Amino acid sequence: MKDEFYEIAFRKNLYRSVEELQTDLDIWLDKYNEQRPHSGR
Repeated sequence: MKDEFYEIAFRKNLYRSVEELQTDLDIWLDKYNEQRPHSGR
C-alpha cells in the first residue's frame, strides 16, 4: 500500500473505528485502481 492514502486520510480524519477507516480505504482504493489515469507502466 502506498503512503498516499495514509498521508491524506490521517491528515484529514480522526478515525474512531476500524470500520470508518475501512470505508474510506475502500473508496480510495476504487478511485486509485479504477478512476485515476494510469501511466501505462
